[in-house]
Amino acid sequence: MIPLTETTSDSTVKVIQLPTGRQQMNRLFQLGVVREEEIVVVKNNGHGPLLIMVKDTKVILGRGIAGRVMVELQSNTDVEQV
Repeated sequence: MIPLTETTSDSTVKVIQLPTGRQQMNRLFQLGVVREEEIVVVKNNGHGPLLIMVKDTKVILGRGIAGRVMVELQSNTDVEQV
């Protein structure tokens, strides 16, 4: 389990744990980021907001809240499969 901010671009991850704050949970819920949901990290260049794909919708997520979303790596399209 790692924070969403530690993922790389083009990674597919599954949401495991969300922040406990009511406002943060509501914000993520409105964006479609819920537990057990698979999301694709479209762009994460190590600083600034992350661009993620949730249910065929691109969403920009700030690093502060993204760092509190714990995920599990599902696949990484940058890695060559042998």
